[in-house]
Amino acid sequence: MLRKLNKIIHSPSLIFRHVKLKFIDLCMFNILYGSKKTYNLHYQDIDVQYSTEDNHSKHYFFPRYANGVIHEPSVTKEMVKNLKNSKVFVDVGAHLGYFTCLAGKILQDGVVDAFEVEKNAFALLKKNLEINQLNNVNIHNVAVTDKKGSIKIPLKSTPSPFFSIAKSGQESDSIEVETISLDEFYSKKDYKPDVVKIDVEGAEMQVLQGMKNLLVTRDLVLFIELHGNVLPEFGSSSKEVINFLIDKGYLLYEFENPHDPYPLPPRKIEKDTQIDYNTVLYVNKKEL
Repeated sequence: MLRKLNKIIHSPSLIFRHVKLKFIDLCMFNILYGSKKTYNLHYQDIDVQYSTEDNHSKHYFFPRYANGVIHEPSVTKEMVKNLKNSKVFVDVGAHLGYFTCLAGKILQDGVVDAFEVEKNAFALLKKNLEINQLNNVNIHNVAVTDKKGSIKIPLKSTPSPFFSIAKSGQESDSIEVETISLDEFYSKKDYKPDVVKIDVEGAEMQVLQGMKNLLVTRDLVLFIELHGNVLPEFGSSSKEVINFLIDKGYLLYEFENPHDPYPLPPRKIEKDTQIDYNTVLYVNKKEL
């Protein structure tokens, strides 16, 4: 093995230069993180574990969140602050459950509803709940849209944080899944959301259309991953999302560069603003 590695490293061919670098990166990754079975998050007084036994989770958390680095620190900070004054958290597009598990730890006497439509990510989400023994979290393998029904989504062999229903029914390998709206879902519950996180890769407007009643009757706090460059695939735009929320009486702020460990304060977003990139919106009915 060492002889083979040495031969690849010292190959003079330009063709293999990129392959060499990738191979070396993979070797270093396996040396540093290959044996790690969990990613351990310590934030303020909260401790959460996430399984990294599978390849997707391992590469999602490492190396970018190693050595105490926090995922989207400005978003995490405001999320935790709001959750500590809440009873019900809704995670639409939960993926592996970073925010779901964080909320589950904080809302010991509350409720968390997490929605994840992609079956591979859903299985990993379930595993992370079990690791943390979060019995106050309910998980739902459905698509959150503007109405109850069904939809065909791409059938994938591995999870992806960029999974989107934008090409629903267009791919040869697809699976039919149930769709729900948040208004319909919570009309049957004896509890209602306080904080809602939405990360649905361009389907933001569909989710918001399906929660009109909640937006009006509740003073919600929302964290919305706004996919300005993907929304047109759903026949929508960031301007439509922004105006829709402002017309419902909400104030919008943008976390500029949410991955920055030393972020600027969120900036206010005015009506008719068009954003053509991906960003995170902080939405509520109070001035910051």
